[in-house]
Amino acid sequence: MPVYLKDEQLLELFLAVIFREAGYITGIPRRHIEGRCGIHQMPFLVIEKSLVPFNYDTVLIPKCVTGDYDNQWQQVMWLSGAVSDLQQARPKGFNPLPDVRGQSVGEYFHRIYGGTKADGEFLSVEYKGIVLVPGTSISAKVKQYAHGQGLTIMYMPDVYAEKKLDVWLNITRKQLYCSMENSTLKIKGLMHHTRKIFDYRHLLKKIRRQNQQLSPEEYHDLLTILSALLKEEQLRPLLNYLRKLVIGTIDAQPVLLEINSIPKTQLIIGAAEYYIDAAKRYKNRNLLLTKRLGFRGEVNRANGRALYHINLYPDENYYPVPEGLKDLRMALFLSGEQIDYIRENRACLKFMVKDGLNLAADIFLVK
Repeated sequence: MPVYLKDEQLLELFLAVIFREAGYITGIPRRHIEGRCGIHQMPFLVIEKSLVPFNYDTVLIPKCVTGDYDNQWQQVMWLSGAVSDLQQARPKGFNPLPDVRGQSVGEYFHRIYGGTKADGEFLSVEYKGIVLVPGTSISAKVKQYAHGQGLTIMYMPDVYAEKKLDVWLNITRKQLYCSMENSTLKIKGLMHHTRKIFDYRHLLKKIRRQNQQLSPEEYHDLLTILSALLKEEQLRPLLNYLRKLVIGTIDAQPVLLEINSIPKTQLIIGAAEYYIDAAKRYKNRNLLLTKRLGFRGEVNRANGRALYHINLYPDENYYPVPEGLKDLRMALFLSGEQIDYIRENRACLKFMVKDGLNLAADIFLVK
């Protein structure tokens, strides 16, 4: 018996894991979020902690867009309407996240989106929508409409850990089905969740039936199950690959980067040493971004990939490269339009190495 989960549902869960591994506060609300005109069930939400690409008081709403032309229109229009409705519900005098005293951003997330709604709590943030596109499978008209509605587009690679995305989706469904046998949960990472075992078993049975609508609480539990399932032997290579991905921006457009050469710990140490002098002089972290690296890029479309990617490496010809970052090699996933933009303009790449530590670099394509 198969597991009836749509591709876009699993892709959104995968991206939620990517955001978490990249250091962002990410979660699925346990209830519907109320706007001005209605209530909305969010796929997952991300609180932007870093200086790029958005402000502290911004909550990102990613939505995966797949399927044929009509499905793409419906998904993008839903995202546009939900973001607009939530924005209009925000009161004029609202307090952004940095003004919340005595608690972390993560605690603030759970207080707002966790359990029963408290009056006005869900109104104190700004919302921004992100359209997630696997490969380059999006219509030009849909993309133009998304840009016109103020939505940003983020492209996802179609090859993960040397396997096609469709292969990983099928393996994930198979592992979700095999994770429960004779009403016994077999995922090691969930054995200590004694109070939720019954809910997990009920959810795993429910997704085996067709045309079942998941509640916000069940969708929240599904992310917990998938996070634990990725640590099992069959999906461990996928988790290791997702941990290599970093969320960045090129001129405020979110992008995915793959770190190919050094572990993230070495990247953190190298970036910290690079900014240590500026950190001593300036207390404002925004000023740290004035010190940049120079990345030379080579455009590649090998291995039959539908999505372009740029192989990046630091270049001493533009800016001095710290010793800890000389071996850094990254792959930046982009569409053909974004590559043309970089060719015509000097693009600034920014990404969060860890909470409070951001790396900025100018990209120069090889002629």
